[in-house]
Amino acid sequence: MNKLLQGFIFLILYLFLCQSSEAQFKQGVVTVKGKVIDSISRQPIKDVTVSAFRVSDTALLNFTFTTENGNYYMEVTTEDSIMVTFSYFAYYEKN
Repeated sequence: MNKLLQGFIFLILYLFLCQSSEAQFKQGVVTVKGKVIDSISRQPIKDVTVSAFRVSDTALLNFTFTTENGNYYMEVTTEDSIMVTFSYFAYYEKN
């Protein structure tokens, strides 16, 4: 009976450790970068809010603002599809 209990505890610990290490490999990092320009003047737009949402439940994953040159960069940790939105005062929101 004692060996049976030791074997059961070993099995539970082994399964727990395998799940923990496997979960670390499933996480993915998505890099989102680009440049925002005005479609008419072709000039870069600074301070545009760039947000990344998970498509399945629309949870906000990360956000950033564009630089003076209109550039943006952010990293998002997810395995799901994402939706990136661009919003700025006096402009239509773009997905």
